[in-house]
Amino acid sequence: MLPYLITAGHRKYASCVPTYLKDTEELPDRYPGLYAAFLKGNFTVHHTSGFHNGVWTDMAIEQSYNKEGKTTLFKGIIQSARTRDKYIKTVPYMSSVSHSAKSMANMLSKCERKKRDASQSSKNVLEKIKLRNMNPFTMDDKESLVNIVTGIILTEQTVLQARELGEAAIEMAKKKNSAAIENP
Repeated sequence: MLPYLITAGHRKYASCVPTYLKDTEELPDRYPGLYAAFLKGNFTVHHTSGFHNGVWTDMAIEQSYNKEGKTTLFKGIIQSARTRDKYIKTVPYMSSVSHSAKSMANMLSKCERKKRDASQSSKNVLEKIKLRNMNPFTMDDKESLVNIVTGIILTEQTVLQARELGEAAIEMAKKKNSAAIENP
């Protein structure tokens, strides 16, 4: 599945997968109890009771922690004393979880501030405008596959070679000993 994920352009997620797979392969030796529980199906999280509503831990984090941070937590923070109190009490924990996750994924940098090339920022803005104004159903090139969300265009050949292209990108990252996987 990993090669297809990479070829589809999900490189940020894909860059963590080799580390995840390596850790998973070492699970029987390093954490036999955890491995036994995993084999019994104890790898899902349930927000509510039931048998058919379990989700992976990363999805549970996305559904709760990230959602909370993007929605109600920051709405009306100045106007609502209750929300402000909730924010003040949870920020240290959220920061700790965020820092731990970044550390675990080797994503901590020594310098938090990074200079951005202004021309690259301009190109990014122009690309977003182009994608928003693009109608994928009126393309001249009928032989290509268009992602209607991102606007990424793949040729028939790229789709047919998705596995090989993804595997090549993985090998290139391994050779460079890099967590970043470049687009094939």
